[in-house]
Amino acid sequence: MRAGEKPEVAIKRVFSEHTPDKSLVARCRLEPYKDEAPEAKRAPAGMARYTFLPNAALKKELEAKQDPGDIPEPPCGDWGYTPDGIQYFETHAGASKILFVRAGQDEPMFDEQTLRILPKAK
Repeated sequence: MRAGEKPEVAIKRVFSEHTPDKSLVARCRLEPYKDEAPEAKRAPAGMARYTFLPNAALKKELEAKQDPGDIPEPPCGDWGYTPDGIQYFETHAGASKILFVRAGQDEPMFDEQTLRILPKAK
């Protein structure tokens, strides 16, 4: 994060910088991440998770083009929500960094519940 930058602002900036299609940047909104798996755990205390979801107009356009039964492409590009995997931005209270967590489709090889931002080395 830049000096004085709030986590949500940093996430929007990083998303914009890494999303070549600027129409997606304009048509996707930052929302709290909700894991769709029934056994999903909540974020530990002091952490918040976010993703980018399409606005209503983009969602409607994409649904009209979608073939039933197909898994759609990520509606907000590579750095937003993905319908067939787990990925999100994560913030930690008091930290000066944000994380982008891409756990993938299957059981991850790490426990994303235990990620921590360590203090800067001296």
